[in-house]
Amino acid sequence: VQGKVFSQGDVQQFFPLFKTSSIFSYLVSCEENGEEKIDELLGSEMETHDFTLTADHKPSNPFVTSGSILVTTKISPKAPPSKRYR
Repeated sequence: VQGKVFSQGDVQQFFPLFKTSSIFSYLVSCEENGEEKIDELLGSEMETHDFTLTADHKPSNPFVTSGSILVTTKISPKAPPSKRYR
């Protein structure tokens, strides 16, 4: 406001905005399928590599690329692709 800027944290680190969609995809998927069912498909490791899998071959968490892809496939799975991916 009035030209003032407030910053907190590592503001010099770029963060792609599309990464925030993983949060919403995870929440919608849990709402439609149940949190327990979705969490059975995923790990809960703090991993920064997008395609790293856990020891039991699961995406490390729902917010890395592989986890986000898996979670997205669980949203309205019986709907035709034209309705699922607009």
